[in-house]
Amino acid sequence: KHSLCEENNELKQMFAYNLYGKSAKSLLLYPKLDQADSSFGTYHYVSDETTNQCKLGFVSAVRENALIPEKELAEEVLKKLELPVK
Repeated sequence: KHSLCEENNELKQMFAYNLYGKSAKSLLLYPKLDQADSSFGTYHYVSDETTNQCKLGFVSAVRENALIPEKELAEEVLKKLELPVK
């Protein structure tokens, strides 16, 4: 499990990537064991009043000793990003 310090450092790094990539939202994915996703945190960049959101997410790629189909995994990631699933 992640400590609060590790999670805080990861969120700071994601914030920096959002600024560099001009992205409004990011999700750092980890393999799922028994963790729960964090909520989106909203972060502000003072110099240009930019706002972006970052969160940690966990997905399982295996179910009943078989890999989960790519489309199903992609849909789960889009849901975690709170984006529409087609």
